[in-house]
Amino acid sequence: GGLSCGVLSTSAGELRARWYVDASGLAGARLLDQERPAPSDVCTAAQEVRAVRDAAGARAFLDRHEAPPGATLCFSAVAGGYSIVSVRVDADRVSLLTGSIPALGHPGGAQLLSSFVEEQPWVGERLFGGARAIPLARPRVLARGRVALLGDAASQVFSAHGSGIGLGLIAARQLADALASGSGPEGYAVAFRRRWGRLLTTYDRLRRLSQRLGARELAWLMRSGVLGEATVRRALEQRSPFWTAEREGSARGSEG
Repeated sequence: GGLSCGVLSTSAGELRARWYVDASGLAGARLLDQERPAPSDVCTAAQEVRAVRDAAGARAFLDRHEAPPGATLCFSAVAGGYSIVSVRVDADRVSLLTGSIPALGHPGGAQLLSSFVEEQPWVGERLFGGARAIPLARPRVLARGRVALLGDAASQVFSAHGSGIGLGLIAARQLADALASGSGPEGYAVAFRRRWGRLLTTYDRLRRLSQRLGARELAWLMRSGVLGEATVRRALEQRSPFWTAEREGSARGSEG
């Protein structure tokens, strides 16, 4: 299907509306012919919840990493600088999250998850989960005329760790407010860029840097204080990353 002269052609027939919202994802309708992200700007992620087959084996795994049940263990840079294997064990279940950028020559998220399961005999059968590609480049086209893009279709993803659910919900509220106020899709695009443009651009640059680093470089950044606890927390909370090592030390002291 496609949009022509204000009429949207679909497999179910033609639709006419005042506004059109493309929230069809990375490989969806592309109503504005938006550019597809470069392969190096696409993360493949996988997430599963599995049963714990061997409770003693799970406890031994946690003990080796000095982690209590319910804590999240995140193994970073296992397949390039922009990659993780995240593990959380809760009673009889284990939650797994993986991701990487295969275009840089690394195994994808699904392969990382599968490899972890094969290496850990205490992990049991899959209960639910899935995998998909996530666009990482900052948003470029958000609206034109009567059409607005939303979510992955607009690349509204927090590039530093590939999260898009929260940002997509916020963008949807901004779009609804803009349409209700009469400013239309273009008003939504302006409002979104004013509120989030600088933050998303900054973290996208940091992401481009981090994906070129290895485990040694990331370990050094953590030891130096540049990537300390407060800095990582700000990234997880999707707030400004500007945080000096001196302020990092002060924050640790005040929190202690």
